Amino acid sequence: MLALILLSVLSVALGDQCTSHVLTSGSHSGAHGIGCVKSGCCQFGLEIGSLCAGDQVCCFTSNTCGGSSSGGNYNCFGNFMNLHPTGSSAQTARQDGISGGGVAASQRMVANDYAELNKRKSCYVTAGNKNCVHPAVIAGIASRETRGGSVIARTGGWGDNHHAYGIMQCDGGASGLGSTCTKYHWDSCEHIDMMVRILLVPYIKTIQHKHSSWAPEQQLQGAVSAYNAGTGNVATFSGMDLGTTGNDYSNDVMARAQYLVSHYHW
Repeated sequence: MLALILLSVLSVALGDQCTSHVLTSGSHSGAHGIGCVKSGCCQFGLEIGSLCAGDQVCCFTSNTCGGSSSGGNYNCFGNFMNLHPTGSSAQTARQDGISGGGVAASQRMVANDYAELNKRKSCYVTAGNKNCVHPAVIAGIASRETRGGSVIARTGGWGDNHHAYGIMQCDGGASGLGSTCTKYHWDSCEHIDMMVRILLVPYIKTIQHKHSSWAPEQQLQGAVSAYNAGTGNVATFSGMDLGTTGNDYSNDVMARAQYLVSHYHW
């Protein structure tokens, strides 16, 4: 029994070592480990064996075999890559000087945010592992809310005319969270995790109950829409973004998230 306990502790420790490791060279320089996966299951073979126990390897792209890594499972709420988001509205795209909207506009905007998002990739990975939500979805929200934090760096983490705080924009009044919004520093991993744990995940569960016939990934998108405009605004799948900022919130976020996976291998 003691041997099993020690092995379990070692596995967890190595898993933490994996997710905190950052590549420093090559085309994927700056990428963080997503967790320990079975050898042969890491996309593009971008892996390091010495950071994990047994026959597992530390993966820096995605687990092609499915299931969970040592850090957790990202697919509790469906596979968001199966969605077909329409992307941003022309109104949202104008903030980056992009003419027109659509998926291409969302991709360009998240690409503009990538350096900022990648600085805190380990935060998104950790929050994803803890809450079983893909880190790209979390980062997609951060990109949409604060451009990954860049637009609130000079205001001490405050946005929306000082009504919302943090990279994920916690509005104490609208959400009912009050002073909880400022419990952690605005750009900390803890704040990102808190917003997923006490806001996004409960929204997912509410949408699951409200729209039980939807596919899991559709329910996830509904929760992302609710993150902006509340669960009461999510009446139909095709119309869930009507009433959100720019009338495009979840479709824009999901398009950004998908690009983080397809182009940046999150």
